[in-house]
Amino acid sequence: MNDLLGKIREALNANVQCAPGILARDRWAFTLIGELSFRNDRELFVQVSTAIYGHWYGHVLRLLDTDDGQQQWAAVLIDSSAEIDAPDVDTLFRRVRFRLAENASYEPPWAQEKEDVFALRPTFDEACMALVRMIERFDILMRTNVDYDFAAYTKPPSPTGHPDCSCMSVYGLHCDSAPAALQDLDYEDVMVPRPGAPYWNQERFLDLVRRTQMAEKRRP
Repeated sequence: MNDLLGKIREALNANVQCAPGILARDRWAFTLIGELSFRNDRELFVQVSTAIYGHWYGHVLRLLDTDDGQQQWAAVLIDSSAEIDAPDVDTLFRRVRFRLAENASYEPPWAQEKEDVFALRPTFDEACMALVRMIERFDILMRTNVDYDFAAYTKPPSPTGHPDCSCMSVYGLHCDSAPAALQDLDYEDVMVPRPGAPYWNQERFLDLVRRTQMAEKRRP
């Protein structure tokens, strides 16, 4: 058996088209010329978890400057149905843009505390540290409204949790954190394109809102 496994390993190593992607190999990628950062500034993209359910990523990028010219850097924790990876950095960040911004292949995560899944900082380094803290306290059972059964271990999401839609402002929309009583908020009144945002998908946004409201109503 060991000989067979050795031959498989040799074959994988010998074929460059079988090489693992950047995230599969290193778990993170960094570029000085980002695809989604304001003015194509730096971006960091991190693979947080793929082992349990879906694909969880961390993203650090620059948003539009404030009215007084101050930089804004966002640290984002995002849940996506898409596996995002690539053999090189440039292709990876193009795929990040395509999957998350152009196709909106993500779901707003659930949060219990401030900055569980989204944080704004004045510098890139500070935003990276905010992402570090998100990863340190990452708990799949708290970040989503899906119920899990790990063999004999079942735990629903925290009843105090709520969907945090801040990620929508990063990928082309303007929307602050959603309150727990989602049905009391008229999303059409606050749903506007973020200034400078390259993408705007009203139909996708409304679909996310409807499904989030349904999930909230199903919770005990």
